[in-house]
Amino acid sequence: MVENHLTTCVESNTDTRSDCHAWEALLCYELPAVILGVRPAALGFQKVRIEPQVGTFREASGDVITPRGLIHAEWKRDEENALHLHYTLPDGVAYANEEV
Repeated sequence: MVENHLTTCVESNTDTRSDCHAWEALLCYELPAVILGVRPAALGFQKVRIEPQVGTFREASGDVITPRGLIHAEWKRDEENALHLHYTLPDGVAYANEEV
């Protein structure tokens, strides 16, 4: 797509027309909420859950913008497929996973 000078995703592999549809914004949700697993557990991100859906990925890291500041989350699977999660939360944000 970059070689065709497109700035949005194409509709199909056979058409170089670049259409910008709402479904293309799915990655804006999927990457932070599903792959990184960062989701609010209380109104306004007062509490947060971090439950990544790793699928076939071996590792991921990134920052998630919230009304209370950036949350950094990173995880990696080791050789035994154990998940190692590290995160940093802004002041005033509680980690809710332990309450489940």
